[in-house]
Amino acid sequence: MYHIMSWHLQNIWIFAFLLLVSCKDKQAPTQPSSTSTVIGITQAKTLLDSKKVIALDVRTPGEIEKGKIEGALEIDFRGDAFETKLAQLDKSKSYLVYCKSGGRSANTIKLLDKLGFTNSYDMEGGYTAWSKTYGKN
Repeated sequence: MYHIMSWHLQNIWIFAFLLLVSCKDKQAPTQPSSTSTVIGITQAKTLLDSKKVIALDVRTPGEIEKGKIEGALEIDFRGDAFETKLAQLDKSKSYLVYCKSGGRSANTIKLLDKLGFTNSYDMEGGYTAWSKTYGKN
């Protein structure tokens, strides 16, 4: 009788183990991993000069009047339908996002990741750092 109980207990443990292993592979799919990166203004300039990124200025129109990176797209972080306008951008392109000093661009990068963009850069120090090094356009 002891031999039969031992055999049943062993089978229960094997069944529990197999059940646990089979459930592990059925996790919810994960979103694509983000490839967004914080980069300095020197690296940002290199990427812009090589035409590997599109500059995206998320400052207000009043801030942009004081200067911007030449050719940058403008989408006001505080404007109406900001997320909708971001979602309309081409996801196959790479974007260099900047604001005045880095706060809004960091939040924009998170939103781009959420929207499925897979290659975006946050320019450290924002336009303030850019204009100190490269001047105002």
